[in-house]
Amino acid sequence: MRSKILGMVTIPFLIFWLTISISTAAPSVSTKVNQGENISISINVNPDNNLIKGTDIIMKFDNDIIQFDKFIIGDFLGNDPMRIINNTNNTNGILEIGYTVNPRNPAVTSSGTFATLYFAINDNTTNVEPNISIDRVVLSDPNGTTLSAIINGENVTTNFSESEKDMKWKFISVPYQLNNSNVGYVLQDINYTELYAWDSVEKKWTSPVTNFLPLNGYLIKMNISQNITNFEHATGAYIPPFINLHKGYNLIGTSGNNSINASMMLKSIEDDYFSIVNWNVENQTYDIVGINTKSIPENVIGTDTFIMRPGISYWIWTTKDASLPALVP
Repeated sequence: MRSKILGMVTIPFLIFWLTISISTAAPSVSTKVNQGENISISINVNPDNNLIKGTDIIMKFDNDIIQFDKFIIGDFLGNDPMRIINNTNNTNGILEIGYTVNPRNPAVTSSGTFATLYFAINDNTTNVEPNISIDRVVLSDPNGTTLSAIINGENVTTNFSESEKDMKWKFISVPYQLNNSNVGYVLQDINYTELYAWDSVEKKWTSPVTNFLPLNGYLIKMNISQNITNFEHATGAYIPPFINLHKGYNLIGTSGNNSINASMMLKSIEDDYFSIVNWNVENQTYDIVGINTKSIPENVIGTDTFIMRPGISYWIWTTKDASLPALVP
């Protein structure tokens, strides 16, 4: 399979440079491609001395000509950035990639590559021009303020509708067995657009979600002026006995109605996990890290002071596979 690298030297207009300015644009770009070729696109960001904590990019492409294959995160957001979302829809020709700076690291001000994207050319494609465009860019500072950008010199502003202005990513969970766990029932009064579960084995987001399981965490894009309150206790079993965790990142919630510190909630696996991370809904960044160690690094806290709240989910990094039992309320 041949590979066509769309780079700064050969085809420079397929390198996206985002310079922080006054607007967000979505210019189309294209080049002739053929069956059996690959194309790659680099998305580079110049913060223009602004502090950047998170980056979320939505792109559209001609899915009848190309299919999104994979992406490799770049160096722009520093070491070990944390994923918000990776949503690919080849059927509709749209993808969204969102990352935020690791909460242990400061916001970034230097230019860098956000990600390199790879597309494969569909079969029976000869000498055609696929359009690939950035539909929206959301760059946020440490206070959660959305910053505007110029894309490849264009000044086309992306306007948010009134309903979108209150839409933000939120990590949620259900702290006990529900009488009716169906997503449609629980979220019947909630204005939301996307919902994902985390596959801790494959380490990827999955959708659709049909039912909420206690102790499991979920990611939802919703109107944050609303609260999910349609949690009805199931008759009989109050909570499941445990949740299986797998080495690496797991997304979990608490059990029971009360807030609890992480060291207590995770006491049964205290030798099997290293850290837990909280998501700041207002700022749309990860902002608190709890470390399970006697030596607490700077800018983090111990798990004894890291408070877990019911209805919220958290990332936990386990050093090996483990089973976390639910606490008796």
